[in-house]
Amino acid sequence: MPDEKNNATPEADTTKIDLNKKKPADESTDAPTEKIAAPAADSTVAAPRKAEPQKIAPQKIAPRKIEPQKARPQQVGPRRVGPPAAEPDKPSHKKWWAALVAAVVVIAAVAAGAYLLIDRTNVEDSPEAQIRTTVESFTRALAAGDLATLRSTSCGDLATFYRDIPDAEFADVHRVSVEQGNIPTVDSIDAIQVTDDTTAIAQVIAHTDANPNDRSPRTFDLSLDGDQWKVCS
Repeated sequence: MPDEKNNATPEADTTKIDLNKKKPADESTDAPTEKIAAPAADSTVAAPRKAEPQKIAPQKIAPRKIEPQKARPQQVGPRRVGPPAAEPDKPSHKKWWAALVAAVVVIAAVAAGAYLLIDRTNVEDSPEAQIRTTVESFTRALAAGDLATLRSTSCGDLATFYRDIPDAEFADVHRVSVEQGNIPTVDSIDAIQVTDDTTAIAQVIAHTDANPNDRSPRTFDLSLDGDQWKVCS
């Protein structure tokens, strides 16, 4: 019979635990920090693929014949060309001044015209103007042989001569004077002097056909007969 001692299962050695013994510090604090690597991306996830442009085969287009278009003649009617539309005027001091100046100019022109008209009327009615008219009429009648005008524009002894001479005889005298070139031609009337209310002297520059270069001063004595000045000598 086997020995029970030998066959008995040896019991584990009893270990005495000292409760007063301090537990060693947390080993994890002293142990080096272990870096935990992040799990690698799943290699099975495919990256997005770049879409490649599709190649489109070029289509052959047959050339088309382009016919020229005939331009239709346009009927253009007469257009009325008017002045451009006036822009609205903006009131300004310059415009008012321009209008005022224009008004002053117009008034001045009207006043000047009225003055000249009145002055001309006065000049035409003046004794000097009437004397000038008489001298011009007398010399034209003398050159033309107008006996009727000579009789109506003369006074004194000269009026007596033209009144008494027969028309035929005067025609002969005038013809001879023209042939000899003795009839005076007045070039200008230089001065008129009214000596009193009824007499005056007119100084002229005259020449004759016989001596055209001899332009010399001559005088006409005039007298007022009623309301008309007449040549006396």
